[in-house]
Amino acid sequence: MGRMDDGRTDDQRSTELGRFLRSRRDRLTPAEVDLPGGPRRRVPGLRREEVAVLANVGTTWYTWLEQGRDVHASEQVLGSLADALLLNADERAHLFQLGGYPDRALTPGLNEVDERVHTLIDNLWPTPVVVTDNLTYAVAWNQTWRFMIDDTDRLPRESLNCTLLTFTEPGWREGYREFERHRAVSVAKLRASYSETMNDPRWPALLDRLHGCDGFTELWESGDVLREATGTKTIRSVHVGEVTYRALSLVAQEHRRLKLTVFQPADDDARRKLGELGSLITTGRLGGGLRVVS
Repeated sequence: MGRMDDGRTDDQRSTELGRFLRSRRDRLTPAEVDLPGGPRRRVPGLRREEVAVLANVGTTWYTWLEQGRDVHASEQVLGSLADALLLNADERAHLFQLGGYPDRALTPGLNEVDERVHTLIDNLWPTPVVVTDNLTYAVAWNQTWRFMIDDTDRLPRESLNCTLLTFTEPGWREGYREFERHRAVSVAKLRASYSETMNDPRWPALLDRLHGCDGFTELWESGDVLREATGTKTIRSVHVGEVTYRALSLVAQEHRRLKLTVFQPADDDARRKLGELGSLITTGRLGGGLRVVS
């Protein structure tokens, strides 16, 4: 038996896929999918042949799929089944995961940040925090991250891509003490994310812009990949000077590919300077407004 990415065998995955489809079929009524009800049914839910018609697949083939037999469902067919069974976003992601398309399960590009994530960011004040998506676009952050180097608010919102800023913003080049290392790590992490979410339609435009930046293509073509960087990084703020951090990245909302990065102060001097930066913000001498932005 073959083994898939998450450790389950093909047979286990097929069995679970069949059970899931059956459970979703059983919960629907003909009226919910605009089918005639007909005489009273002995069992709840739709019939297999009704699902097959709605998804435009053969009844026998769909029956085999529900029974966990060794049949292959394409990405397009799974999408049709998801539509036919009125699956919500979480259910659709689960279906693609079971069907062997984990990249589709991640639903990239949905960047709405959960209110619980906003609360977490606020509770970590004054530690700099940023939430990024699978292309490293910043989608939520607090004011200390905004001023961690200079002021990200002076940049257009669509330009707030952490990898792009590394290659295009002079302030970011000057802000990182070990800039060349930071640049190489940024590209390696971006390439790892690219391999997981190639289906995101925004990739070509971003990569075109990055390939036009000095030094990017060489790093990209090296093939280096990195899931998570370790160690410390020293970043110079124009407001409080150099601060040394230990960055920790956590998955904030897995099916949306959002990652929360916390820049923890690495020593007492860093804690003192972060306190100064926080004070500048809370007293209105820097920025102002919401502590969490998205």
